[in-house]
Amino acid sequence: MNRTKLTKAACLLTLSFLLGSAGCGKSLQKIFYINSYHEGYAPSDQKMLAIQQAVASQPNVVLKIFFMDAQRHQDGQSIKTKTDEALKAIRGFDPDVIIASDDDAVKYVIAPHFRKGPVPVVFCGVSWTCQQYGLPTASVTGMLEAPPVRVTVQTLRKYYPEMKSLIVLGGNSVSERRNIKTLESIFREEGLLSETLLVKDFDAWKQFFAAANKKADVVYLTGNGAVADWDDTNAWEFVFRNIQKPVITCEESLMRYAVFGMTKVEREQGEWAAKTALAILEGKTPADFHVASNQQTKGYFNPLLAEAVGFRPDPELLAKLETMK
Repeated sequence: MNRTKLTKAACLLTLSFLLGSAGCGKSLQKIFYINSYHEGYAPSDQKMLAIQQAVASQPNVVLKIFFMDAQRHQDGQSIKTKTDEALKAIRGFDPDVIIASDDDAVKYVIAPHFRKGPVPVVFCGVSWTCQQYGLPTASVTGMLEAPPVRVTVQTLRKYYPEMKSLIVLGGNSVSERRNIKTLESIFREEGLLSETLLVKDFDAWKQFFAAANKKADVVYLTGNGAVADWDDTNAWEFVFRNIQKPVITCEESLMRYAVFGMTKVEREQGEWAAKTALAILEGKTPADFHVASNQQTKGYFNPLLAEAVGFRPDPELLAKLETMK
């Protein structure tokens, strides 16, 4: 037997030994994770990394990841195709628990097909409420995502007491369309007249960003994952050249284009979902866990863009913020 065949034989023997060792102890348990978006989209990447790290610490738990890529492919046929692919993958994997992050996975896969079982489900990243999906149920629980919008606006108002109008700019996705009514309600309660602009591509985003800076007192940025042809470097250069008014956000991944923001901590969602899923593998049920909401926030300050619009936080506020570099 030559060296190559010996090496292959040794690898097969090692694999058989490892599988046999796993079988001698605790049996392997399986988690199927549906990510609504695509790899490389920062907010969902942070959730996913937290889930991967939590599962990696469990030697008898395996994780399979499925990307719906719903922000970049939102037409009905693409969503149907991805939903069918997800259901086929779930049947083939036969998981003990499903984790689903963000609205698309919950709307198209979980609510229609797993709301009443048979596989227990933990969701995370669903915006504001899950009642529109008929959740929670005895088989499904999760963590909602509520950006700290109100505190961001209230903090900015201390420096701009005269501000009256605000424009929301983001990608045209399921999550962002769902956010509109809630955001507009919050802004109205804070005494702001708001307008929402959801765009499909980067050229439109740039066009509306420039227009919003001329028209409104403040600009609020939401997710950019559904903005086709997005270019980070081009976006920063465009913002730097065209910013005229305070730009705020509650998305950490967008802080390089804003002057200030109180943001949610994306990892919190993934950590909670993974911890809950692992507890279900240990014998708990989804009904044992109340639907939670994010609690962690982090503040950021972008001095370069802030200087361009004359936004100068006092030392007390600056001490609470992380400065962008």
